[in-house]
Amino acid sequence: MPFAMSDLDDSVDEARRGWDSDFVRFATTPSNAIVAKLRAFLSGASVEQVRAWDDSIPRLQTEVTQVHEVREEAARYTAILEYELPLESRRADAIFLLRESVVVIELKGKSRPSDADIDQAHAYARDLRCYHAECEHRQVHALLVATGARGDFGHRRGVRICGPDALDEVVREYDVRGVGEVLDPRRFLSSNAYRPLPTLVAAARELLAHWTLRRIKKAAAATDDAVAAISAIVHEAARTRTRHLVLLTGVPGAGKTLVGLRLVHAHFIDDLAVARAREANCTGGLPFWQWSIGRGFAVRTS
Repeated sequence: MPFAMSDLDDSVDEARRGWDSDFVRFATTPSNAIVAKLRAFLSGASVEQVRAWDDSIPRLQTEVTQVHEVREEAARYTAILEYELPLESRRADAIFLLRESVVVIELKGKSRPSDADIDQAHAYARDLRCYHAECEHRQVHALLVATGARGDFGHRRGVRICGPDALDEVVREYDVRGVGEVLDPRRFLSSNAYRPLPTLVAAARELLAHWTLRRIKKAAAATDDAVAAISAIVHEAARTRTRHLVLLTGVPGAGKTLVGLRLVHAHFIDDLAVARAREANCTGGLPFWQWSIGRGFAVRTS
């Protein structure tokens, strides 16, 4: 019988999820048994949620079966349902682990998904790309399945939209055949594999305790240009003894807070530090300037 991690009790080092197994077991398990597992996982699931599972799981099983019929190696692919992002409360409806690619699926019981639905699917894929170790060098695809629609509607703001009937074709398109290894569900489901950005409060506590800022996979690289540009402005202000106001904007999750934290604590302007008497060393040795972070941050030179 194919092995399924969902048969085991969750350990402290595994991400929470309602179901995971290879494609074969997922496709051949009675849908009501899978729903029972999900109800046990989410004991407070609403009637509407259970109804959505009853409707969507048989559709997913049909599409997974069709993928397996075309590609024998798909027997080793993994289906994960109700994956809870570690350290968070958000749950992706379904995740398929293929060969060198990950498909994050958001299911909506409607024929026309809203902008909020698209943003939700996009956010799941974005966070896995940025913060999950197993996704660092792999393709992560956001797929929004409108269960009341039919066909493939292409991409909208980085999210593929389709009806359940087209899901198998989209999955086969995203499957990289003959390249790399099939993703290991044990590594993917390890809670240690997912390292999200710390909250502002958590980051402040880390800094006070250790005076170091953790490095986040990909997120640091995504903010390098902004940090370098602001660092250059600060150095120019110091050289010319002029005042500059730096305003940083971006959509939620773009990395504004990380830019501020990196600039403050990652030694980009340590060479400008000026020791002053009777000033508490509350900025890691940099009393030369003042800063604040929130929705954005400001740097004031003097």
